[in-house]
Amino acid sequence: MTEWFDINDKQPEPYEDVLWYCKGGRKLSGMYYGKDHCEHLPDGHPMYRRPREYYGKYGRYAEPAEDGYVVTHWCYLPEDPVNIGD
Repeated sequence: MTEWFDINDKQPEPYEDVLWYCKGGRKLSGMYYGKDHCEHLPDGHPMYRRPREYYGKYGRYAEPAEDGYVVTHWCYLPEDPVNIGD
């Protein structure tokens, strides 16, 4: 069974690809940028379209936030299948 983590309680490692759960039930895979990366983005970057209150403390650092999704939880991606195409 997959363990989901609340993005405000635990975050992935910076630049890690994970599965995101967004408000409304949408699931998307994508990268977690991390706070340090996002503090160096130029003004007007899509990551800052909405304030912290909208995304939560750490949800705005998730790749789906760039497209306006509100990330609430995340989980590790499953292992790749073995011997695909062999």
